[in-house]
Amino acid sequence: MMFSLMRIQLKDETDIVNCRQRARQIAVLLQLDSLQQTQMATAVSEIARNALKYAGSGIVHFTLQNELPLALIVTVEDKGPGIADVEGALASVDGKGLKGSFRIMDISEIVSTPGVGTRVKIGKFLHFKGALSTVETTEIIDRLLRMRPSDAMGEIRQQNSELLVSLEELKKQKEVSLGYQRLLEELNKELADTNRGVIALNTELEDQAKTVREASEIKARFMSHVTHEFRTPVNSILSMSRILLTHADDLNADQTKQVGFIRKAAEGLSEMVNDLLDAAKADAGKLQASLGPVSLSEVFDTLRALFRPLMPADRNIQLIFDDNENIPIFISDEMKISQIIRNFISNSLKFTEDGQIIVSAFLLANGHLQITVSDSGIGIAKEHQAMIFEEFMQVQGAHQKRSKGTGLGLPLARKLARFLEGEVSVDSIIGSGSVFKLEIPFHRLEESPALSLNRTAKILIIDDDESAHYSILEMLKAIDCQTASAYSGKDGLNLLKTFDADLIVLDVNMPDMDGLEVLRILKSDGDLKRVPVLLNSSMRYSMDDFSLSGPRPSGILNKDHINAQASLELIVQMLAQHERGQQ
Repeated sequence: MMFSLMRIQLKDETDIVNCRQRARQIAVLLQLDSLQQTQMATAVSEIARNALKYAGSGIVHFTLQNELPLALIVTVEDKGPGIADVEGALASVDGKGLKGSFRIMDISEIVSTPGVGTRVKIGKFLHFKGALSTVETTEIIDRLLRMRPSDAMGEIRQQNSELLVSLEELKKQKEVSLGYQRLLEELNKELADTNRGVIALNTELEDQAKTVREASEIKARFMSHVTHEFRTPVNSILSMSRILLTHADDLNADQTKQVGFIRKAAEGLSEMVNDLLDAAKADAGKLQASLGPVSLSEVFDTLRALFRPLMPADRNIQLIFDDNENIPIFISDEMKISQIIRNFISNSLKFTEDGQIIVSAFLLANGHLQITVSDSGIGIAKEHQAMIFEEFMQVQGAHQKRSKGTGLGLPLARKLARFLEGEVSVDSIIGSGSVFKLEIPFHRLEESPALSLNRTAKILIIDDDESAHYSILEMLKAIDCQTASAYSGKDGLNLLKTFDADLIVLDVNMPDMDGLEVLRILKSDGDLKRVPVLLNSSMRYSMDDFSLSGPRPSGILNKDHINAQASLELIVQMLAQHERGQQ
């Protein structure tokens, strides 16, 4: 609802002064603060002056918008020539006063029609919580009518007073602004100093990191060189001691015993050399994943057979491998998993006088696989548990008289676990034994992938062993594939000229041309280098044995430990990857 408060005709300059006074008075009656009063008076006088200047006359209408949001509305209308381009006029020099008035108002609107006139509407929102009653609006109008406008000199004095207040306020704001500016300058200076410090620190850190990297590389090269140099004499000692022991008729009892000591020392040295070499590879970032299907049952069976002759005869220790048939075949690096478990078991054997060492496996709720080695040994104090995973660090104690080591087995296990995106840990209580844990991501093989190829796959088998051909062909009957057989490397390469293979199963040890030479030729051929090659050998190859920059197979099958389902699933996955690469 709109209530008319007052109308003023614009005829000359005195009417502009009157509009200014009335605007201030109405603002006071409607409880606007002093700043808002000045803003309203200034805006009304400026718009009224424009109407008088360009139209020669006009009407100023003060109204109360008595509904939410409550507002004091002032409308200035004239019947002048109008404005053809309102936006352009506001942007011009003459329009700055009008544009400035709009800026200090809550409501602003201009409508202009050439030849008809212009209507400008401005307003300020009021602070009342609800609409005013009729009695209240009538009282405001009565009080307004009783107010007498002052003369021009009085208005000038009022304007001067407002100007002085504005100047004082401007001065305060300028002082505050200068204070902020000085503070900002100080902050910028501090920030610049900090930035220079950060840059200097980063440079120093980069230099230190470079030094550390270089030292690490030198250490890795040294360790690799030394361990390789050690291997030859150590292997010679082992070979000679084995020959001497197998011809024990030529040795007396003391000599046999002494040679046995030599062999035992050489075996320990050989183990240390292997650990050093593996640690050097890990530090140099030269470890490579040999991913393939892993049967944990087969891993446990292999370890059981490996440790059976190594169990100490002078102590009553049982090595128990829990049943893990519930763990499905998964994709990982079998060699590295086996090495980690082997290091755990070796460590437990050193520090267990009597009792059991139990190897178990569990699938965790987080989708990881946990393998544990629990022993009933002497245990490890809590303050020493982190130390045992550091290189060359060993817990001091009486046990070292019998069980000496290099302090590399557990640190290497941790490096291998982290390479597999896993972690190792230990729970232990003095006198109650220890539980060593390996936790790695569990990547399950796809359930029966088989056995769904999009097209008939072509598989070439290159092997000089007839029984190997038979085993592979029997296994491949489960999938839709066409096979071809070659019994030498040369025959296989010739056959590839007419047989467009999607996968090659390649033996290593063959007469005339071995599998590694065939692999080199395949990977150097522009048409054949993308064909996946699976090495099928009884030799214990891993992907670590093949340089990243040289010819590498796509995967490795072990003739001595054939798991038909796992091997078949690996073959199908290789075929699927090859098919996607051709699309």
